[in-house]
Amino acid sequence: MEKKSVKFVSSIFLFSLCLAFSAPSAQALSIGISPAELRFDNVLRGGYAESTVSVSTSSETPLNFTIGAEGAVKGWIEFEPSQSLTISRDEMKRVSVIVKPPADVANGIYTGSIIVSTASARTGGTGAGAGVTAGTTSDITIKITGEEIKKASVENMEVKDTEEGYPVEFLVSILNKGNVIITPLITVEISKKNGTEVLRSANYSQTSILPTKMSIIRMKTGTEGLEKGEYAAKVRVFLGEEKLAENTLYFSLLERGTLSKKGVLQNIWNDPWVNIGDVVKIDAYFENQGELLVSGKFKGEVYRAGRLVEVVESEELEAPVGKTIVLSAYFRPEFPGQYVVKGSVIYGGKTTETKESYINVSPQTGQLPADYTLLAIAALVAVFAIAILLKAGLKRGRLRDKR
Repeated sequence: MEKKSVKFVSSIFLFSLCLAFSAPSAQALSIGISPAELRFDNVLRGGYAESTVSVSTSSETPLNFTIGAEGAVKGWIEFEPSQSLTISRDEMKRVSVIVKPPADVANGIYTGSIIVSTASARTGGTGAGAGVTAGTTSDITIKITGEEIKKASVENMEVKDTEEGYPVEFLVSILNKGNVIITPLITVEISKKNGTEVLRSANYSQTSILPTKMSIIRMKTGTEGLEKGEYAAKVRVFLGEEKLAENTLYFSLLERGTLSKKGVLQNIWNDPWVNIGDVVKIDAYFENQGELLVSGKFKGEVYRAGRLVEVVESEELEAPVGKTIVLSAYFRPEFPGQYVVKGSVIYGGKTTETKESYINVSPQTGQLPADYTLLAIAALVAVFAIAILLKAGLKRGRLRDKR
């Protein structure tokens, strides 16, 4: 009787295990890509063009997906990002489709497809359930030409108020509508509001823009020698001899301390699992939520077993108003174990709150972390113990049967 019970329990266990592994296959996966067709006109031989597709799913469970190209244009297409692509019903992913045709390709129209396929992120694409995939395609058409087209438009101009001792920043958004790289010229003339005398002038022509791309050019001009008050800035944009746009913008030069400085360290990110000797890149995401352009530097302390082992710092970078920048520092662990990074960003005489991240260092490549090794040993001990108990139970059952 006891023997039958053991068999019954074993059967139930195996059935439950099979059911658990087969459960993902019951989920219907759906995936979509938009737009359903991409068309690139007048792409220069050996040139560049770019567009964007959005990949989405109706699944609540996060899905990993891959994206690739097929057809005559397969070798011309690149994707950005190309790795760590995850989507869910609440998280759509935008992917840049980059076209780089060879310089010796003949003029004409070429077609192909963008193919998106996915597998459950929970299975990692291997093992049970990995065969549960969904896919979709988007048609792509590329017209190749040998004619160079230089064309652009100014989409937006703006300026922000500033304080004494700080530069005034102009933002000019320019879209390259041609098929060659362009380098526009921006000129600024500053005068008193309702005045005619030019008090300050500056030129800027240091940003190159790829075909089909829009660039937001940030141009700074010093305010030294200017009094507090209201000013007018005449901004002109040129592409070669052609004037693309002209506009007069107004800004105020305010007393120091008038505008707020507020920066937020959103989070610190690094690869959580590394090996001894690896160089770990520590990225601090800093957002300027204030009203003034500031410069920020990340400073972090790295601890192991509660002891400070190293201080890391990033370069100082400017953070425009309303923008998030990434400040990167580097650390090379020398011993295995868990490290804690505690850091903050120093900006404009202020310091953000401290954030933390963790680095788990394995002794060598391919070796399990200490916690996993102990877990494996414990699992083996448990298996042997269960086997011994079952064997002893069966022996007792046989003895009772003989009696």
